[in-house]
Amino acid sequence: MYIIALSKENKRNKEKQPKVNEEEIGVMIMSQTIREQVREIPGATLKYVEELFGEEMDKILGLARLLKVKAGKRFITQNDEIRGIYILIAGKVNVLEEYRTGDVYIFQENTVPSIFGEMEIIADMEGFLASLLAKTDCLLVVVPKNVYTDFIRRHPQILYQRAQFNLKDLLTSGRDNRLYLQLQSTDRMKLYMIRKYKRKDTEEHCVLSMTKQEIADEIGYSQKTVLRALKVLDQQGYLTVSGHKILIKEEQYRKMVDSIEQITCDSYK
Repeated sequence: MYIIALSKENKRNKEKQPKVNEEEIGVMIMSQTIREQVREIPGATLKYVEELFGEEMDKILGLARLLKVKAGKRFITQNDEIRGIYILIAGKVNVLEEYRTGDVYIFQENTVPSIFGEMEIIADMEGFLASLLAKTDCLLVVVPKNVYTDFIRRHPQILYQRAQFNLKDLLTSGRDNRLYLQLQSTDRMKLYMIRKYKRKDTEEHCVLSMTKQEIADEIGYSQKTVLRALKVLDQQGYLTVSGHKILIKEEQYRKMVDSIEQITCDSYK
């Protein structure tokens, strides 16, 4: 379950990151190099790209380009014209909602493999629904819009599968959003910590070295509310706060998951 933590409280993160010109952060690389780099990536990413494009993978990658983005740089701004799909093959990307009031909210963190722009293209939309910011140094394969559109039109079964995947994700997110709005601050914090644990870089426990303000910006609460929620979860044994670090052991993670699953079952009875 992935909960979209769309803030209603946080008014702190109003400073907008400047959009970066792709000439400053992107590099055009020979198509053969793109294919080689994708094939060298271990695990699920290569399989993801192979399943996406099938026998035409090499052909499509030959028409694509690689985009390198440094951490902290925005490479897509909400409502930008969609010129292609962006396939994340390395790094982490924050998805941002921006409002006319100037408020900017991080509502989702994407890891590899992920696709941006696909849902909008399938829905025949002209602009991106959200902004994209590199949380870490990122590497993306950019497939031109006309190339991807031609591909899915020639492969209706793949179009059906991708539309099914995106619709399922959208409906699940909507359901989880409604549940999220009903949760208390401590339960929202559990969901946040569950996501962080799942993305840990080691096989052991999860150690978060984040400031309370960084957590507040991501979860959509004030720093005071974050401090209070962390204190409660620490006292209840769901995690351990040690100075500026938060430790989550496997048994604590499982305890949080069991707690949230119980809330979910009760909410949908």
